[in-house]
Amino acid sequence: MSSLGSPNPFFLGGKKAYEVQRSLRFNRDDDAYLQATLGNSNLNKWTLSIWVKKPVNGEHQAIFSSGDSSVSTMVNFGNSDRLKFTNYPGSAAGIYITTRKFRDPSAWYHIVAIWDSGNSTAGDRMRLYVNGFRETAFDQSDNPNQNQNSVINGNTQGDSTWGQGKHRIGRYSNYADNSGCYYAEANFIDGQAYDPSYFAETNVLTGQWNPKKYVGSYGTNGFYLNFSDNSGTTATTLGKDTSGNGNNFTPNNFSVSAGEGNDSLEDTPTLNYPTLNPLDNGVTTASHLVYSNGNLQVKAASGVWASTRATFAVSSGKWYWEVKILSADSLRPFIGVIQSDVRLASNQDDQTNELGVAATSIAYWVGNSYIRGGANTSGTNTNVPQSTTNDIVGVALDMDNKKVYFSKNGTFFASQDPANNTGEIVSFSTTMQSAAIAPAVQAYNGTDEGAFNFGQRAFSYTPPTGFKKLNSANLPDPTILLPNKHFDTVLYTGDGNATRTLSNVLEFQPDWLWSKPRTAAYVHLLYDAVRGAGNSKALNLGGGSPAGTGAEGAAADNATYGFLNSFDANGFSFTKGSAGTTYFNQSGINYAVWNWNAGDTDGKTYAVTVVSDSGNKYRFDGFGTSAVTLDLAEGGTYIFNMDDASNASHPFSIGTAANGTVYTSGITYFLDGVSKTYSEYTLGFAAATTRRLHITVPASAPVLYYWCSVHSGMGGQINTNSTLGSSNFDGSIQTTVKANASAGFSIMTYTGTGSAGTCGHGLGVVPDTIITKTRNATGNWTIYNKNLDNASSTSHRVIRLNTSAAQSGSSALYYGNDPTSTVQHQAAYTDLNGSGETYVAYCFSGVDGYSKFGSYTGNGSSAGTFVFTGFRPAWLMVKKTNTANSWVIYDAKRSPENVIDNYLIAEGVNQESTNSAVNIDLVSNGFKFRTGYDIVNSGSYIYLAFAESPFKYARAR
Repeated sequence: MSSLGSPNPFFLGGKKAYEVQRSLRFNRDDDAYLQATLGNSNLNKWTLSIWVKKPVNGEHQAIFSSGDSSVSTMVNFGNSDRLKFTNYPGSAAGIYITTRKFRDPSAWYHIVAIWDSGNSTAGDRMRLYVNGFRETAFDQSDNPNQNQNSVINGNTQGDSTWGQGKHRIGRYSNYADNSGCYYAEANFIDGQAYDPSYFAETNVLTGQWNPKKYVGSYGTNGFYLNFSDNSGTTATTLGKDTSGNGNNFTPNNFSVSAGEGNDSLEDTPTLNYPTLNPLDNGVTTASHLVYSNGNLQVKAASGVWASTRATFAVSSGKWYWEVKILSADSLRPFIGVIQSDVRLASNQDDQTNELGVAATSIAYWVGNSYIRGGANTSGTNTNVPQSTTNDIVGVALDMDNKKVYFSKNGTFFASQDPANNTGEIVSFSTTMQSAAIAPAVQAYNGTDEGAFNFGQRAFSYTPPTGFKKLNSANLPDPTILLPNKHFDTVLYTGDGNATRTLSNVLEFQPDWLWSKPRTAAYVHLLYDAVRGAGNSKALNLGGGSPAGTGAEGAAADNATYGFLNSFDANGFSFTKGSAGTTYFNQSGINYAVWNWNAGDTDGKTYAVTVVSDSGNKYRFDGFGTSAVTLDLAEGGTYIFNMDDASNASHPFSIGTAANGTVYTSGITYFLDGVSKTYSEYTLGFAAATTRRLHITVPASAPVLYYWCSVHSGMGGQINTNSTLGSSNFDGSIQTTVKANASAGFSIMTYTGTGSAGTCGHGLGVVPDTIITKTRNATGNWTIYNKNLDNASSTSHRVIRLNTSAAQSGSSALYYGNDPTSTVQHQAAYTDLNGSGETYVAYCFSGVDGYSKFGSYTGNGSSAGTFVFTGFRPAWLMVKKTNTANSWVIYDAKRSPENVIDNYLIAEGVNQESTNSAVNIDLVSNGFKFRTGYDIVNSGSYIYLAFAESPFKYARAR
């Protein structure tokens, strides 16, 4: 739900956004489909729009079809998970099979298929759109002849049994290619070729593609199925056409009765519900777990025990769901919750995280009357009842208080009282306290099975007071609705011009820019707005000379090879350089530039005190050094707070020279909240109870000084930077910081002291990852990451971006201390804190729905590890930590469709590679490896990920 004062993404233009009420689930095991006999109408022009949630992968699944085994027109998913649009009137006369694979089971797709064979443009006679974007990459494509008839929308082709006017949703002819999908909002328009904007629109607040009510005419054979009438399973209820045409469809093998078999559900494109996730299970062989009923039902294969998680995980809120036990064994099932960031277990693979055995989960062992896990992995059976077939287990997960409760047939046993936050049987472990938690189940040997209900149908029992259904509307609003205002990728092709400006390619002015030629083996170059642009500001990563460790401006000769000119309002500009090979604009070379926003405007309040330090001196924020040089950014607004009694006789002033002329541009003086002129301010200074000096630094301001208006020698210099960033005094080492706290990103520069100390990073929360690089000397790109091994002080969470080496244990670079919400600890080490050396650090903390800096364990299988992020990734970098291997970078701009097999290497100059050995799917709630290759999925790994869309609003990818 939206917080008070924030815009609600479910309202557009002051009116409530369109809501889809119901979907219809087509269970493959039930041979469920809809059928109607339509008349002969426009065979040359029609449009299908339908919303689809696709739980089943690797199987033929019909969406809409007409005809028989030899003469047909069909829209379907093939058994390779590609979307197919085919027309076979005796021989192929129109066929599109996408290159893209569709195998994201956690969210909804919008599919529009257009037949327009009268179009004079051959490539426009068949058109496919997914989520508003036209599909243009096909493994197979054959345009129909002009005015070629389709079988859909007619009644003259095909045999009398399976064709001749029979139109089906969820089945093709007499073939066993029944859909396993959920369908919603099925619109068929006879006689018109309408693009997706007739049926959906982009939400202006979230940037996501949402349904809207179609308001046009339908034509003779047109229909609109919204599946809203679930009072029966007839053609005039569940299959009713509400277009006004009366083209009703007869339902076959559906149920609307209460219970797990009910196929009429509230899971829709505007109210997404969890299911169990077949991408995320504890096995490397898909057949070890058997999912059914739209992934709400699961059992293990014979001789197997294995576990699976839901497609949602939560960090806050109170949630309730139910599991009906369809069959039980004394050994299983286990019903409970588990961290979203640990590998699931099975007896075929890793048993480390068996549900309820490890501290990362809590489970009710229904067949043996135990609850275990979390803080009590040995478990307890005190007053815990046994549950068996047809019993319903309720799970109440309280993430606000970090507790979980279990009920049997509506009763929370053993004095559990979730409504009043008391009586939990097993407490969360320490690791569970800070993790996102997901519903989970573990099954055994084909002899037990459970059916989940997260609220997409009526609960059997009333949830405890304060506990909600787990669905997208009830998820908390993400802090960042539009991730592309904080991170985005820009792709371009060099044109060979000496200078070039890329305008309106971003939704923000970039503060950290990372550039890599894709089609040439040239170095990575990194710039940031705190150090500034220009040919002396590049930092080199990934080979070259020197090999990824050189000082600022030492990435060969930037004037020769090109450099960044400026960070612009919605883009950037660059110079090609004089060489034939150039890092920015060589003709015909493709480039990728990754951009981060470190905040829109600078500003800070400093507490000013006076100390006796060989004479009175000013200090800021209690920092231990007097009369320091301040960095204030042009355009930034700063407040100097002089309430401390030490200021009573020392009016703090700013001028154009030390102890000199007052600088008046953009300065306001306040005494007790009243604006004063400079003379009034100094005269009334001693008597004032509150004293403030405000300054907004104008563009092209001169170097300034701060000083006492009645005593000389107390102050120091103020650099009014043409670059960005403000002085930070949180640590023992003064830093200059530009921070975007809402996006969890800051840029920090400082000068090393050669002694152990701390540096203020400006995030306001504990960083998860910090990347540090020397500026004026050769040095490694040193990374702190919270997920690295911390077994001893000599292996304290350190790895290097400029090398493929495993995690290092050579030095205690942070002298055994993790960062805090204000500072990073730095040892006296040349890569972090050498005396007189200058440094830049990029600091990150995870933000729900926008960024995550996690870890995972690879399973070494082509049925690879799934990693839950809570968003659809836009950018992902992965590194193996336990042995040497490359830093692998994926992004959704270079790879807009699954499967993704092209990647870049951070520590090398390698050009972009395409290799099935690094296959990965980016999906609506995380990423799924499709390879067992060592570089990404066989060992221990860390990753850095940024969002394309928060999962709350995401469409399936």
